[in-house]
Amino acid sequence: MTAQSHGDLHEHLERLVREARDTALADLAQDEAGNSAVELIQGARRFLADAMAALADVLDAHRPVLTSAGGRTCPECETAAPCPTVHRVAAALASHGARRGAPLDRGAAWARAEAHFNESSSGGSRRLISLADLGAFYVARGVRVRLAEPPRVPAPDAETVLVIEKTHGRMSRWPLLSEADLIVQYRRYLHGEPMILDGWPTAERPARSRFFRKGAWTIPNF
Repeated sequence: MTAQSHGDLHEHLERLVREARDTALADLAQDEAGNSAVELIQGARRFLADAMAALADVLDAHRPVLTSAGGRTCPECETAAPCPTVHRVAAALASHGARRGAPLDRGAAWARAEAHFNESSSGGSRRLISLADLGAFYVARGVRVRLAEPPRVPAPDAETVLVIEKTHGRMSRWPLLSEADLIVQYRRYLHGEPMILDGWPTAERPARSRFFRKGAWTIPNF
């Protein structure tokens, strides 16, 4: 790696950091739909992949080699290893809190508890997971409950559910429906089509004409 390409690499890293910072600030400043946090995470993944590739190139270029005297030297900096560049990289990572053994977050703890209590070999009905954060550890309980059956026709004051879209993580509040009905109605909702219950279009049910309307109180986006 030449001095020019080495400099270009550092410039590329700095540009990635600036772009990620500017994008994050812009997204948070105009967070009207409530989805910028998800988009920010998705952008962070791309940024992280680029940054890791560039960092790997830097560390590879500054990998120590043995000298004839039996010591180790950096082929780029031509100094004893570890070289100043490696020291700067280590300091930057330390300043941003990069370390091994980062604490397990709540989502990961819940996933482990869910897999433990609801493993396929255990059989029986699935358990709901109750998770509490007690400082140094989480405590999880597998709770057996009997969920109420969805009503044949939901009422405006009935129980609602939270729908979380897999691709972008967008959330919306829906009435309690059977899983089969919810799949059909959600697909129609996304396509802007009238939603149907018991074979009747929503528009033909005056008492519930607003119930499934896009943007109505029962289907808000978060």
